[in-house]
Amino acid sequence: MSRTWLRLILLALAFALGTSVLGWWAVPAVGAVWGLMNPAGRRVAFHAGVAAAIAWAALVLLPAVPGAPVISFAGKLAATMQLPGWVLATVEVLFPFALAWASATLGAAAPGARGRALAPHQR
Repeated sequence: MSRTWLRLILLALAFALGTSVLGWWAVPAVGAVWGLMNPAGRRVAFHAGVAAAIAWAALVLLPAVPGAPVISFAGKLAATMQLPGWVLATVEVLFPFALAWASATLGAAAPGARGRALAPHQR
């Protein structure tokens, strides 16, 4: 397993654990910390978004074992909102992706981000 995959899995676990403990507010918090820790990394924001989407997909799908009422509730909720069921599933994955991507981008751009080289006028 490559190092990138391992980091992505660990980040997804951080998003899942944070969401389980603090709710959706944990997504931008974990994303910002990730951006602060990896400001010069390649695709930092994209990796944060993918990890958050994986975490939330897992959090939504884990209770959806046979016999669990989650799937029937999702269908009823989608029908109530007059939307196809796939729309709710897509939003449930895109929302954390967007939150994590935005917060990781801001975290990486923060002045105190670790590893950021100082511009000549800041030395």
